[in-house]
Amino acid sequence: LAGAPVLVSTFFSLASQGYQQSEHLVSGTANAYANVNAFDPDGHWQVQASAQAAYKTRIVVNRPIDPADFNGTVVVEWLNVSAGFDSAPDWGMLHKELIRKGYAWVGVTAQKVGVDSLIDGSAAALTGGGDPLRYASLKHPGDSYAFDIYSQVAQAIREPSEIAPLGGLIAQRLIAAGESQSAHYMLTYVNALAPLHALYDGYFIHSRLASSAGLIGEFREDSDTIPQEVRVRTDLGTPVMMLQTETDLFVLGSYPSRQDDSTNFRLWEAAGTAHADLYTFLDNRMDVGSNPQIAAVVENAAPIPGFIDCSKPVNAGPQHFVANAAMRALNTWIVDGTPPAMADRLEVAGTPAAFALDELGNVKGGIRTPYVDVPIAI
Repeated sequence: LAGAPVLVSTFFSLASQGYQQSEHLVSGTANAYANVNAFDPDGHWQVQASAQAAYKTRIVVNRPIDPADFNGTVVVEWLNVSAGFDSAPDWGMLHKELIRKGYAWVGVTAQKVGVDSLIDGSAAALTGGGDPLRYASLKHPGDSYAFDIYSQVAQAIREPSEIAPLGGLIAQRLIAAGESQSAHYMLTYVNALAPLHALYDGYFIHSRLASSAGLIGEFREDSDTIPQEVRVRTDLGTPVMMLQTETDLFVLGSYPSRQDDSTNFRLWEAAGTAHADLYTFLDNRMDVGSNPQIAAVVENAAPIPGFIDCSKPVNAGPQHFVANAAMRALNTWIVDGTPPAMADRLEVAGTPAAFALDELGNVKGGIRTPYVDVPIAI
């Protein structure tokens, strides 16, 4: 498609960073799935196709202009629809590392909410711009089919047909990525679909919630079968990096599903961080890596006045630095087999369980940064 896509993302010129953006329509026939065995907490799930339906969605591609700058890895992000339209929180969080090291990035409108908001114009109305006819031909049969749509996009990247989404670039590795609501789906994808399709070389599960998405796609609509505790299966044979913030453990309920590191799994929990911080809502939009104020601890309770207004300042902690390190570690793991470091967990104590805090009120343990080791704020 010609012109700029409708997508909440960074606002700086990609060309100024040696990157270009394109948007493509993707269509086919997708499967929905049903479970064969019980959905046990260990994630060792088996599924089979149960229905088929036609779909047409879109993908957005950010890639190096110069093919010589491409490092061979494509990060495929399951776009987040928590706000009722597509956003790309992992691109926002990771873009400096991705651009600096020459990754390609593909954002997938995998879910029905994302497609519907493009068709009815609500996404364009909220994000600005957009041709009302641009997405008129899109069609989504429902989130039961989102998992297979996501797989088929990976297949299209690996083996393009008439139109190559990456242009002349050849993908050597694909990393599946999802944050928050999308991590909810990513966890189910890893446990249920990854063994069936084996299209991704690694998985980045960022800020998962309690449990995981059901195969019908909606949040816990099949809660009678998906357990409250869900861990990443240990027999996948493919690297999985999970990054969690403080908020994710107790506010969003992932703590009971915490698991030990293993041959193909790493869990990093970052002290001093929030599920959605100031960088998520504000700073990443114009961060090209040249403004040291991006790293400053500031007080801002209204990063998007009228839309996000808080009673206390939004967290200005160091999550994006840790996230960039996690992506680099995952890619290195895939490329040469060097696993990421095993990190201490955030310290938890008491009944009911709660964070163990230092004398200033900051959590102990976890991935440590100067923000929490030499603190000027809580």
